[in-house]
Amino acid sequence: MIVAGSTYQQALQIAKQVLGRMEHTRGMYEGISISEIKLVNAEEDYIEDAFIQKLTFNIEIL
Repeated sequence: MIVAGSTYQQALQIAKQVLGRMEHTRGMYEGISISEIKLVNAEEDYIEDAFIQKLTFNIEIL
């Protein structure tokens, strides 16, 4: 998942919201059974006047 913001704080806040919604999520989504979602890596970057947060998740499917 890649999020971007015009300020570092904005990008970080969006990334925290995404993490809060995704990590440890379980359930059935459009016929796919998700047993768990875990954050496995996070990176930061600054590209073309945008602060970037790159979040990598491991999604376990039953």
